[in-house]
Parts: sequence; structure tokens; C-alpha cells
Amino acid sequence: MSKLLLRHDVRFDGTASTWTTHHRAWLSRVDLGERGAQVTLRDYLGAIDALLVRRDMLEATIDELVPGSPWAQSVARLRCLRGISTLTAVGLCAEIGDWARFPRAGHLMSYLGLVPSKDSSGQTRRLGSITKTGSGHGRRLLVEAAWHYRRAPRNSGAQAPPGRPARARARDLLAGPTAPASPTRPRTRQPRPYDGGSISIVLEVEAMAFKEGEEVQAKHKLSGGWLKPDVGQGKKGKVVKVRGWSDKIEVEFSGTKYEVTDKDIKPKGFWS
Repeated sequence: MSKLLLRHDVRFDGTASTWTTHHRAWLSRVDLGERGAQVTLRDYLGAIDALLVRRDMLEATIDELVPGSPWAQSVARLRCLRGISTLTAVGLCAEIGDWARFPRAGHLMSYLGLVPSKDSSGQTRRLGSITKTGSGHGRRLLVEAAWHYRRAPRNSGAQAPPGRPARARARDLLAGPTAPASPTRPRTRQPRPYDGGSISIVLEVEAMAFKEGEEVQAKHKLSGGWLKPDVGQGKKGKVVKVRGWSDKIEVEFSGTKYEVTDKDIKPKGFWS
């Protein structure tokens, strides 16, 4: 598609990155001026939207199957780490298998080929690039997740929305017993040692934030993809299903169901 647009001297001048919501909306408005080229562009867009629908269906199926799988506990623990979602955790479990067979972290790194190569001759010992042995897919997932630890996590200092006691209670549980139990408590909190009991709390934060049957509004324009109409900013809807295992929330707008996250919707009547 990029070559087709370049051939017709059409460039995206927006400030957003490519393949964002704004970029996709811009592509739908592009007019190449020739019928053959325009049909080709529409065909490209249809193929991309079909892949997105297929991806969303596969991810939803994985979310439903994980709780009853033998990897449920391992996925739950991996999800507590920054940069690892359900899909990444499932991919790592599929590539690594039994985590208990690695007594130390170094053994796992050696299995994935993330340790430096070594060249020894007599008293000389030189370290080279990583060995890249083992599963390339598992190595890529782990490296991409590790990029999220380059910088410290952001704490915006924003206060919890009024009238949201469930979300405030979840934050109080994550912050520890010393934090003030207030619905307007700032999000910033002091780190504390892991006590082994926070995993289930972390996994249920999203489920506690919104309840089934609750009326919500769209924070911004939501793309419906190829098969569903777009949802405008501020559109009112109702929560149909909350998946506590993942960050997916099923919301119904004008009789059509959409899968969103807590970053896409807000409580009705509250604007953050």
C-alpha cells in the first residue's frame, strides 16, 4: 500500500504515527483520482481490516481459554510484570514449557540464547554477541517486554474519579495497608516488597473498575474496523461483560457490541 500511495505522490502529513486511528481514518478519505488505483487501495484496506478482525477473534479466544489451561498460574504471574500482557505471557509459556526445569534465571537466558558467546584460548577469554540459540520467538517476546523497563513507570498524580469506590478500593489494595483508604487518593504510592498475595489483586483491578450493566461513555472516537461503524467521542453505552482475566471490556453502543479497554471508556457523566 505504501508503494501505491508513493506512486501517486500521496503522503500522510498528520502528527500521529502510521496505523493509528487517525492514520486509518485518513486512508479511508484518500482519493487517488483513478478508478483502478482507487479499487486497489480499497482492496488493500479491506484485507488489512480482515486481518485485524481475525487477530481480535484469536486474542479473545486465547483470553477465554487461559483460565482453564495448565499455564493459568504462570500466565497470572507473568502478567504482573510491565510489558507483558496475556498474549505475551501465553507465547512465553508455549515456547518455554515447564518453568520449574530452570533452577536459575541464567539457565533460562542460556536456553533462549540471551547470554554472550564466549571464545577462550589459554588464559584469554573473550565475550561476543549473544548466542541466539533456542526459540527465536520466545527470545523476541522477552526482549520486547524488557524494553518497558528502560524508564521508570509514570505516575501522573491524577486523582481517582468521583463516585468510583470500586476503582479506589482496588488502588488501596495495590498500595498496601499503610495507604489512606480514600476515593480521591493520588495514584502515586511507595513501593513495597512482594508478599506473594498481590497477584490475584492485580488481575482483578480491571474487573473492579467497571461493572456489568453500568452506563459508560466513549473517551475518544473508537474505530469499528471493517464490519462495525465507528463510535463517536462521548457516545453512551452499557457494559455487557467484564473479563477479569484480561483488560478487555465488552460494551454495547447502539445495539452493537465492541471490545474496548478501560482507557477507551469512562463513567457516564465524568470527563477525565
